[in-house]
Amino acid sequence: NLAGNYANNISAPQYLTTPAIDCTRFRNVQLQFARWLVVEGTPYDYASIQVSRDRQNWVNVWTNSNSYVYDWSWTTVSYDLGAIADGAPAVYIRWGMGPTDSAGVYGGWNIDDVTLTGEYTTNAIFRLAAAGYSVREPTNEVCVEVGRLGLTNTAAEIVFATSNQT
Repeated sequence: NLAGNYANNISAPQYLTTPAIDCTRFRNVQLQFARWLVVEGTPYDYASIQVSRDRQNWVNVWTNSNSYVYDWSWTTVSYDLGAIADGAPAVYIRWGMGPTDSAGVYGGWNIDDVTLTGEYTTNAIFRLAAAGYSVREPTNEVCVEVGRLGLTNTAAEIVFATSNQT
């Protein structure tokens, strides 16, 4: 409702919260949405975006500063949720409004086109790097470093093949 305002004297934040979002197969998760936000700066009125894995412990992704926020039109914004959402079986996102003071009210949150994006992962991703790698290996031996990225509960099998081709 771009014609409405939030209330004065909101004593505790009011939230719009998503249902659980399964991010187990994703990394580098990003939140993107269009907003039309108008809010007085802190310490008078507060607006926030928070994320959680359990709906109990919330992490601030964004909070307004002591300056007014005036979006004069729909504005697309993006936030990195990777530290919390990557590989998580349940991720919750919420938009908060409040507390607010007793003087002046504004448009508050208007949100649309909410999306989460990320890189799809399989059970495991392996990074293979040969120390001192060159275009042509001088011997049949190569040092390989194996590191696991992402979450997996399965054993990994690595098969090496050698070739004498040049």
